[in-house]
Amino acid sequence: MKSYLSLAFKELKSQKLMTLLIIIAIIMSTAMTTVIGQSITTMKNMMAEQARSLNGDRHVTFHQLDGWQIEKLKSEEGLLQVGEVKTVGSTKIKDTGILLIVREYDEISIKNYPNGTKVQSGRLPQAANEIAMDENMLKLLGITPNIGDKIILDLNASLLNDSEQPFGFNAEFILTGILENDYAGYSSGIINAIAGQGTADALLPDKYNLTSVDFKMSDLSGFQGKIDGLAAGLNLQEYQIQYNWVYLDALGADYREKNSETDGAVSMAVAAIFIGVLILMAAGLVIYNILKISIVKKIKEYGCLRAIGAEPGQLYRIVITQILLLCAIAIPIGSAIGILSANTITAAATSLINPEVFLADNSDQLANLIHSGAKAYLIPLMLSVGISLLFSFVAALPSAVYAAKVSPKVAMAGAFNAITRKGGKNRTIHNFERHLAWLNLRRNKGRTIITILSLFMSITVFVALNAFSSTLDISQSVSDLKMGDFSISSESAGISKTAVDNLYENNYVKRVSFAKYTMYTQKQIEQGEIQTDVAFGNPSEALKIIGIDEQYLKEVYPELSSSQLADFKNGKLCIVRNPMTILSEYKATNLQAGDKFRIGDKELTVQAITNKTISIQGTGWTNGVDVIVYDTIYDELTGKNTINQMNVYAKDKSRLEEVQVAVEAICSANPGSRFLSYAESDRQMEESFAQTKTLAWGFILFIALIGVLNIINTTYTNIHTRVNEIGMQRAIGMDNRSLYKMFLWEGAYYGMWAAVIGSFAGYLISVFMNAAATEELDFLNFPLIPVLLASCLSIATCLIATVIPLGKIKKMSIVDSIDTVE
Repeated sequence: MKSYLSLAFKELKSQKLMTLLIIIAIIMSTAMTTVIGQSITTMKNMMAEQARSLNGDRHVTFHQLDGWQIEKLKSEEGLLQVGEVKTVGSTKIKDTGILLIVREYDEISIKNYPNGTKVQSGRLPQAANEIAMDENMLKLLGITPNIGDKIILDLNASLLNDSEQPFGFNAEFILTGILENDYAGYSSGIINAIAGQGTADALLPDKYNLTSVDFKMSDLSGFQGKIDGLAAGLNLQEYQIQYNWVYLDALGADYREKNSETDGAVSMAVAAIFIGVLILMAAGLVIYNILKISIVKKIKEYGCLRAIGAEPGQLYRIVITQILLLCAIAIPIGSAIGILSANTITAAATSLINPEVFLADNSDQLANLIHSGAKAYLIPLMLSVGISLLFSFVAALPSAVYAAKVSPKVAMAGAFNAITRKGGKNRTIHNFERHLAWLNLRRNKGRTIITILSLFMSITVFVALNAFSSTLDISQSVSDLKMGDFSISSESAGISKTAVDNLYENNYVKRVSFAKYTMYTQKQIEQGEIQTDVAFGNPSEALKIIGIDEQYLKEVYPELSSSQLADFKNGKLCIVRNPMTILSEYKATNLQAGDKFRIGDKELTVQAITNKTISIQGTGWTNGVDVIVYDTIYDELTGKNTINQMNVYAKDKSRLEEVQVAVEAICSANPGSRFLSYAESDRQMEESFAQTKTLAWGFILFIALIGVLNIINTTYTNIHTRVNEIGMQRAIGMDNRSLYKMFLWEGAYYGMWAAVIGSFAGYLISVFMNAAATEELDFLNFPLIPVLLASCLSIATCLIATVIPLGKIKKMSIVDSIDTVE
């Protein structure tokens, strides 16, 4: 045994088909892991670009800074794009629920908000008392926009934490520019207008003439500690710090107010780990299957080697050397195919994407943005190579151990395990080929299990990928700020409950959820307007009683059981949202599940604590204790029964105009109410997500294609290792038609078993992938369409993969079939 390399190489050459099948399996696994690594990096970049376009190119904003704080912040190292923003004032647009905020930006900060500062006509303001507004806002104000016109606004200025009444004033502006409509802002009910520099100095007293500063961190490691250090150095309170949660979640930054439900980085990582492991297991099973069959067929040769003095370790090294030689050939090819495929998919997808959605001027600029972190692609590539090599090695180990333990006497004598047959009852065979196929599967259970596992892994990957794409939607975190296709709001007068019945009479309305809303300050509580024993931690906190319908209740608390619903309707249970800590000298009220308190003559038990915000559209959220109760219980506690907020859902998005007619009728019948359509904001959000999803599905389809090739490889291997068996069956009289039917039944059995197990496994994995992102287990959302597609595709692939090799084998002579080596 002078050269294991030469012997291993000769064995590979003598088994050309086995060698080719193993190389294909390794190439496919390496290509898939490379594509996944490249695509994860690419899509993370796209998610970050999407988030940046939706909510600003900033990480954090510090509010209400004075001159020395601004200069100190600008002198800090590690900060990028430090821009100043001054809020001149705000005003509510009548009958819309929209809050218009006039802000003054410097040259840096205006670039931090590219999505809301695009000029449609005219120019951006440059001097004091100049203004630019979006076209839709001008229409809501009843203004026919003409550049140079004077616009008078009644504005209010206030501080974030202010016990005094807002400072009200009139301001006259000159319209210098009309901005492009940013419909994403209408989801939150807040739209910005841009004022020229010097406007705040000219209009505001010193108390309100403060500055907000946007910035990015050059390094996100230890992010929260760095922010806390900056805040401490500037003597800032927690309420003065605003995190750009949409962008930070997409980047995977760790910060104090992190929203786990929108953590794109965690979702991407979880998806990559699950899918990568499944792919490598599928490829590893193929490699193991082929090597094991190869060694079993050459068992006599290994026995001869043992008889002439070969040690077990030497045989072990032969098998390992073989797999290393195959990896040396296959892994570079697989890596090259993976990189080429990833780049091709990216180029194809970006050619279909509107660059403006990602704040790029053209496709080339978009590609540069997506691939801005080119060095980040090297790590996934190296990991792909290392993981493919490791899994190939692990897959070969059982075969190597089996070869090393071969007994020379047993191997050379050709003695194998005795075949034992269990007694069975006589029964009629209705389909001989199907019966024979079933016996073949049972006869070699090891081969059957390995084949099914190889197929099942590929099916599992395809089904799990359905959940993978849903983790990419950054726009969903912004669109969640609104509910339904239309909102109808009335802060004071309220809306009659008959309006809900009127809406349901419309054939195009799917459903309506509603909320009743009353807020009590602690002063009102002291004056006896309502009685409660809630122990408030902060004198500025309000008590808000919110009544919601059954559907809305299930959205706020998905775990709601029928018995709990009955208790909500009986006024025993409630859901609470706790207030935020505003002043460090006060400890915020902190109710917990199970706590009891009284409102009026009812004792309520806290069923759950929620982070969901329920407020009247366009009014924002007031800090305080939100007590969410059932609709009729609200009526008993407050003595009111009118609705303040209605969310209308359409059955068909193409018939929104008909729904809007019904919504307008409700507003006409209820003076003081207003409505807002989310059609345009939904379109903008969907367009934003569609770009990322296009790229994601390009990668998904490629990986699915590789999975199909893996199924073909497995089935092809299974048949080609049974050439001798097929020759014997033909020799004893089985015709080609029966031969085809027998193997087609085997392929169908393989496909059906793999489809059932793989679909169930893919469903479970998709549940846990989503749970990793949302921290909620949802077993009700069964991916029926992906399961059906994967099942049909797997069975069809098995049947096709069965027919192809059989066509070649039947052309062989019976003698050649029996004597063939492979």
